[in-house]
Amino acid sequence: MKCYRNADIENIAEAKLAEFSKMLGRPLTPPIPIDLMAGKLYNINILWDVIEEEPGEMIWGGLNPEERVIVINEKHRKEFMEVIVDKDHP
Repeated sequence: MKCYRNADIENIAEAKLAEFSKMLGRPLTPPIPIDLMAGKLYNINILWDVIEEEPGEMIWGGLNPEERVIVINEKHRKEFMEVIVDKDHP
């Protein structure tokens, strides 16, 4: 497994954001539409669907690499939206 230093991660992220901005033909402003970015840059779709959980288990999401899909658990949509609102309005 390859490990990256924080500075390397930041440089990669900046390059990807610049590439996405160029694809859109406009500067990016927060919030960045991550679903659109994943689709345009990596051909990855993000899907909300119910993921079954065992008692006491909480699954936020999962990956389906064969289909290039990130699945986010619909059961926790409310919690996701609360986190987004909290981050947008401190």
